Amino acid sequence: MRKNYLVAFAFAVRLISGREPSVAVFDKAAFRKAVEDGLPTDPRDLAVRYAVSHEEIAIPILVAAIKEKLNDRQAERFNLVAIDWATYNASERAADAVADLCAADVKRCPLLVKKLLNHGAARDRQYEIAYYTVERYPILMEPVATWVADSMKFSTAARDFAREVLKREKAGHPIRDNDQLLTRIPSEARERVKQAVETARNAGR
Repeated sequence: MRKNYLVAFAFAVRLISGREPSVAVFDKAAFRKAVEDGLPTDPRDLAVRYAVSHEEIAIPILVAAIKEKLNDRQAERFNLVAIDWATYNASERAADAVADLCAADVKRCPLLVKKLLNHGAARDRQYEIAYYTVERYPILMEPVATWVADSMKFSTAARDFAREVLKREKAGHPIRDNDQLLTRIPSEARERVKQAVETARNAGR
């Protein structure tokens, strides 16, 4: 009877936590070893789950490993996976990592920025992280602005951009005609953003 209770309890813990109990013992040392082993395929995805939920630990490890393998053609798969993991959350920390890697590998920089902002789009914060990146790292303006301009082809882009500039306005950043990202998108798209801003303002009155 006690044995059945313990089994049921363990199963309930898995349901509540939404993850395997073994994830708890997958720590920094285990993640570092996975990186050193070249990020082998893990059927339980422990390494990637750790990277996503512990980015303050994982990102520096991944960035250091990527830098070591930048000129190793045989490590291309590793670099692509590591870059994907490091940028997955599209956080400010991820943007900082991209800037660090861009400084180390200029040729790969457009890919790094694209990965970051694509992940940002999946979290509806692509323009937030775009502004963060260019304001903190002006040297990345070109690849960021290129991505932002290209994103305007999507039907919801103007609305999403308008939502971000309005949020910035409330935070003390007035919308200006010389806005560093607005000025870099096609004029037609810029007009759509302005219209979306006015629509949102009127709806809020």
